[in-house]
Amino acid sequence: MLIYGIAMLSVAHGPLLFALAIPDEDPNTPAGGARWQYALDNEARREGADIRVQRRPMPGKWDWPLAAPVALEAPASFLLNAQ
Repeated sequence: MLIYGIAMLSVAHGPLLFALAIPDEDPNTPAGGARWQYALDNEARREGADIRVQRRPMPGKWDWPLAAPVALEAPASFLLNAQ
């Protein structure tokens, strides 16, 4: 399900809401060189047809892995000067 608003877009799949996984040094510090300033570049008329769900096995121990068991592949654009 795509949730559109003024200049924003959220993606939900069942009870899950997705966000970009960002490598970090600690919960408040992105890892050096981590790229995180992206925006979804989805076309509303496609109604989510350009977003793909990826399913992977659950890890033996859950520790918030970046390679989550359910992930989305979606068109995105890097925002060079995002603030």
